[in-house]
Amino acid sequence: MNPAQLRRLKLKLLYPIHNGRGLLPTDNLSPATFACVGYSEATEIAHEKPSRAAAPACLALTLILELALTPILSMAADPPRIVGTWEGVLDAGAQPKKHVVVHISADQDGSLSGTIDYPDQDVSGIQITTITYKADILHFESIPNLSSFDGTLRKESTEIAGIWKQGGTPLMLTLKRTSS
Repeated sequence: MNPAQLRRLKLKLLYPIHNGRGLLPTDNLSPATFACVGYSEATEIAHEKPSRAAAPACLALTLILELALTPILSMAADPPRIVGTWEGVLDAGAQPKKHVVVHISADQDGSLSGTIDYPDQDVSGIQITTITYKADILHFESIPNLSSFDGTLRKESTEIAGIWKQGGTPLMLTLKRTSS
């Protein structure tokens, strides 16, 4: 196969613009087509009947693109159930109770991030440095305030029950959803 035939075959596989009666006119071909082979050859290819070899390639390309885009689209459509604002109260016994507000958000790539607020102390926006969520199990750590939390999402995604550790002291904590 000479270089011109090879270019024509590549164009047929890469640009099979078909309307049921043959390929569409050349004005629907991309500028890249003309840059690769020139106007006259692209015009000729646009008016040829599609080859039978192009159909499986088109189907394969369509399936590959669909499979590649489906996870991206589904991630964008459905944020994880853990995303939202969660509130709870730490009770250390002899010390005053401490309200905790945890904000968890999902980025477009699906990664989670968050902050912690302590409204009783007028402290807000403490960065959560590590956060993971898998199979209803949440783990996060905050290096700035030496805290961590390990909990389980339950009761129809309305609360997370677990253990809060700050400075090495474990405390039971139930976070309740206040917003999504």
